[in-house]
Amino acid sequence: MDERTYETLVLGTRLFIDLWSVKGFVPVNCEHPEDVRTVWSRLVEDRVAFILVEEGWFDRLPHPVKQRIHHMGRPVWVPFPDMKLRED
Repeated sequence: MDERTYETLVLGTRLFIDLWSVKGFVPVNCEHPEDVRTVWSRLVEDRVAFILVEEGWFDRLPHPVKQRIHHMGRPVWVPFPDMKLRED
């Protein structure tokens, strides 16, 4: 039986990661999507199963990074609605 512990990371802006880390998810601060390469090695570690990310943040990722994510089997990237307040 596999005894490894898997993690769920939360990636994005400070507010987003702070709120989700309260639920026990592991925060990875990366305010700007173009900086994702600086934390990439942490994101693809063997024990990472899921990455929660803001939808708008994810949409702004560089195209080559998005392509790489779409071809990966794991971790699974889960976009959530942005934390920004909408103006009507």
